[in-house]
Amino acid sequence: MGSAQVCDLFFSEYLEGSSNNKAIEVYNPLNVTVNLTEYKMYRYNNGSPTPTDSLFPQGTLAPGAVYVAGNPSAIAAILSVSDTLHTITFFNGDDVIELVHIPTGASLDVIGIIGNDPGTNWPVGAGATSEFTLVRMFSHTDGETDWSISVGEWDVYAQNTVSFIGSHSGAPCCAPTVSSFSATGCSSYVWAENGETYTTSGSYNDTLTNVSGCDSIITLNLTINVPTTSGLSASACETYTWSENNMTYTASGNYNDTLVNAAGCDSIITLNLTINVPTASGLSASACETYTWSENNMTYTASGSYNDTLVNAAGCDSIITLNLTINVPTTSGLSASACETYTWSENNMTYTASGNYNDTLVNAAGCDSIITLNLTINQPAASFETVSACDTYTWNSNGMTYTNSGWFLDTLSTVSGCDSIITLDLTIIASPVANATDDNAGTLTGSGGSPVQWINCVTNAAIAGATSATFSPVANGTYAIIVSNGSCTDTSNCVVVDYIGLDENTLINASISPNPATDEVQITFTGTSALLIIRDAQGKMIQTENIENGATISLVNLQTGVYFFELVTVQGKATKRVVKN
Repeated sequence: MGSAQVCDLFFSEYLEGSSNNKAIEVYNPLNVTVNLTEYKMYRYNNGSPTPTDSLFPQGTLAPGAVYVAGNPSAIAAILSVSDTLHTITFFNGDDVIELVHIPTGASLDVIGIIGNDPGTNWPVGAGATSEFTLVRMFSHTDGETDWSISVGEWDVYAQNTVSFIGSHSGAPCCAPTVSSFSATGCSSYVWAENGETYTTSGSYNDTLTNVSGCDSIITLNLTINVPTTSGLSASACETYTWSENNMTYTASGNYNDTLVNAAGCDSIITLNLTINVPTASGLSASACETYTWSENNMTYTASGSYNDTLVNAAGCDSIITLNLTINVPTTSGLSASACETYTWSENNMTYTASGNYNDTLVNAAGCDSIITLNLTINQPAASFETVSACDTYTWNSNGMTYTNSGWFLDTLSTVSGCDSIITLDLTIIASPVANATDDNAGTLTGSGGSPVQWINCVTNAAIAGATSATFSPVANGTYAIIVSNGSCTDTSNCVVVDYIGLDENTLINASISPNPATDEVQITFTGTSALLIIRDAQGKMIQTENIENGATISLVNLQTGVYFFELVTVQGKATKRVVKN
């Protein structure tokens, strides 16, 4: 037999009268209507441990109402208030009556002791369970399955007292709701229900208020998982590509990579990396016609740099470079270019025309070396530029900035290294001067030139259709005008519009002070509570909260600027402009 539930149906009256004047009454102490199909009654005869008879009520039972099961042969006073006539009432004082909640299987209330035969009856105060009417005391709000406790919860009346049957005055009770959910977190978990942060696994409870005004107990079954760490040592020559993250490293050091372990937390792997580097050395040698290198026994017939690769103590390349000079009787050539004239250092001859010229020398090895000069004589070049500019012009050729029209020269070098004289024909055009003003009544006025285009200063985007000297914005923001004189343009100063859309409801009588403010403001209004919505100058909502009349609002987290405080109450809403210094 299960234990009694708190705040549920219970027996409110037990009538064991003469002959067939018998009835049993069930009371609903809850503040909600219950479905009677979720309950059943049992009768256990003469000490039987198993039910002898059962009743399954139908319909619903409203808060504070009773359900009466009467004996089919009872007097009219009982029959008139009975919701059903049933054999469950065939008890005679030594039979147990039990009320059970079907979905949970819990026993809610018991009259008597199941499995025990008292003989004639169980005593109850000055009466008993036979030949008396028992009415549940007003102070009790639920059933009791322990008869030793329940026996003291009844008022005893004479046999055949029927004045109480059909109604019951009892104290109401409130049924809590219970729910639970499971969650996991890495290192810590913040429970949204109460804002608490937990760092260990376990079961945690929070008590709220449900829609019935009763306790709603929520249980959090929490598992806290922890990150894992591991290490890896490696060495490589010059570079190392780590397979964990496909990153390539060129320097020794400790490197970390963060993965996700089986518990969904960070798995931090540390790579202890040593980068070894190749070694290099050099050797210079000269020979006539051929040279055999002892490192690799290779014979060379031409000058140059030759490499041989060995393995050093760190297991990396050891590169030896041979800088070899082979001296042989040779014929060689030299190409040169010059502007207008060229003096060859080999023979101190000066040339003014392109062509091939020869000179014979003796090399360091004592061999003849005939040098041929392939000479190109280049000439200077000239070019011309025509430019128009607004107010000023910076010439790319020399980086100079000009503010007046005129002719200007610059001398550069051509691709062949000769003078390149550039002439600039410059025309400077004066730009218009744009200006924008605000009448603080919804109209902006621009001047300085035509045609014009109004723009949004925040996005620099042109405003469609805003091409006249006056402009009436439909939303708060910052605006400017671009004017032109046909060749040049100018953009005015940006005008801040922050008064469009302000809505004042005199029924609210809202006041915000101080204004302007630095750290905080106090808000008063008609009524006791309001919803506060804070928007920036562009209308973006940045904060909402429910406040009481006279509330103090912190401005510490707001940037300096203009904000709109919108108050919504049952009387209406109002919007106030607030300046944060």
